Amino acid sequence: MRTLFLIQGLQHPASRYRALSYVPHLEANGVECDAAVFPASRKGWRALKERLARANAVFLQKKRLNFLQHRFIRKATRAGIVYDVDDAVMYNSSRASSHKSWKRMRAFAATCRRADFVIAGNPYLKSIAERHNKKTAVIPTSIDMRLYPQKQFDPNSRQIMLGWIGGRKSLVFLEELKPVFEALHAKYPQTALKIVCNEFFDCATMPVIKKPWAEQEEGGDVASFDIGLAPLPDDVWSRGKCATKLLQCMAAGVVSVASAVGVQYEIIREGVNGCLASTPEEWEAKLEALILNPEARRTMGDAARRTVEEDYSMAASRPKMLEILTEVMKKHDKW
Repeated sequence: MRTLFLIQGLQHPASRYRALSYVPHLEANGVECDAAVFPASRKGWRALKERLARANAVFLQKKRLNFLQHRFIRKATRAGIVYDVDDAVMYNSSRASSHKSWKRMRAFAATCRRADFVIAGNPYLKSIAERHNKKTAVIPTSIDMRLYPQKQFDPNSRQIMLGWIGGRKSLVFLEELKPVFEALHAKYPQTALKIVCNEFFDCATMPVIKKPWAEQEEGGDVASFDIGLAPLPDDVWSRGKCATKLLQCMAAGVVSVASAVGVQYEIIREGVNGCLASTPEEWEAKLEALILNPEARRTMGDAARRTVEEDYSMAASRPKMLEILTEVMKKHDKW
């Protein structure tokens, strides 16, 4: 049995978390795995033809197929198609003037209909996908706990590090909290903000530690936070997010404050494994309470790590991924 993963990029976070992280488990269970970046040209598709011909299943990560691309795959191989979606790709992003896009929605619906199975990253995405394909299931974005060692708290440290990790496109949501950071630093000068990204911004008074993102250093970078930050706007696009930033912090045992949006609202149990905020005033109040209570940071961080271990770890998700791929391969009877 062979699965070809068509992904966004070998270093792309969604590709790593949604596809490539499963490869060792799948291969240990008799599924050969191949990975290719989604072709950007006709020449790229032609170059992929031989690899498609050897596949028993094609795992399409996030991209929407047009009619010609779908027909090419079906002609090149009898393999089943598994469509994995972990973003609200049927809408324009929060940065657009309007979320609605008939073109995106039509392409998303068609890709779902043409797939043998759809995997959604959260229940919100499942509710949209299953309108077009009843063979839809949720596999949350999952964390390999081996890459996120438990945070070690230093009782002698006076500095309190607020931390955020993510891509440049989401940095704007963190930047919107600058007034909150300034207000907190005025009251608690021991606070600092650490940004793990490839782009950064400055605050007027709050010190900003700028750490370039590196895949091999993610676990250590997140463990250096004392309080994680996961801000998002409340809109139809953001509700499709699968809370990777939040789960990374939680996996390391770092308590987080997150926007009460989408799956983050489902993951966080207020005051138990993290905190939720909806307004700047709530962000300031929740962060201030954690700044003042190191014991709460530790106990809630421990509970956060247990939440990921039980419900959002690779160990919890691997069996379901293997089950779905096996079902699709059996359906097409190409072993």
